[in-house]
Amino acid sequence: PHKCRERTPFLVLLVVTEPGDTAGREAIRQTWGNESSVPGVAILRLFLLGVHPVFGRELGAVLEEESRLHGDLL
Repeated sequence: PHKCRERTPFLVLLVVTEPGDTAGREAIRQTWGNESSVPGVAILRLFLLGVHPVFGRELGAVLEEESRLHGDLL
């Protein structure tokens, strides 16, 4: 919720990923989705996840930790 408070983004990347694909999200953060890849341009990257309330319980703790670490999960 605080990603846009620090700066006004020029480009917002909304990336749809599966909740369990932590390695894929990390690869995107390190490559084409890197927010600092274009000097002087404010890029904001957010991952859109859909988690079923029943089946997502086992991923809850993992996703919460990833969200605390990166702050880019919706």
